[in-house]
Amino acid sequence: MKLVPFVIIVCGSIYISRAKFTECDLDLEDPLLFARLPAECQNLDDASKALMLEESEAFRTFHDKLLGYEAAQGKDTEDGAYMDMKFRSELYGGVDIYLCLTIDESLAEYVKCLTEKRQLMIGIIDAKMQSV
Repeated sequence: MKLVPFVIIVCGSIYISRAKFTECDLDLEDPLLFARLPAECQNLDDASKALMLEESEAFRTFHDKLLGYEAAQGKDTEDGAYMDMKFRSELYGGVDIYLCLTIDESLAEYVKCLTEKRQLMIGIIDAKMQSV
């Protein structure tokens, strides 16, 4: 399981690199993982740092909700936690989170977009959990 945070950082960095802004997981607890973040994340001004911490918290809330939904499915295996990739694809596509990648006005607008889209996804997850 120690590999999971590293994989998330690498995959997230590749995915997010398509955006105009670099996302920084400033809430990482392991200094070695934090040191692997892009150079742009190492020397942020206070305003940008606050936005990135806000974005990290919004992602954590969404991710915890998603993992809770998947765990409730009771399909974990010996190899690890169950990930409902079809649902994840529908979830991300359903709220058009990819539109956030087109924002280049400001970091604040970009973070606002991501946060709002994740709130929509949390609502979808909640509805799905109630219907099961």
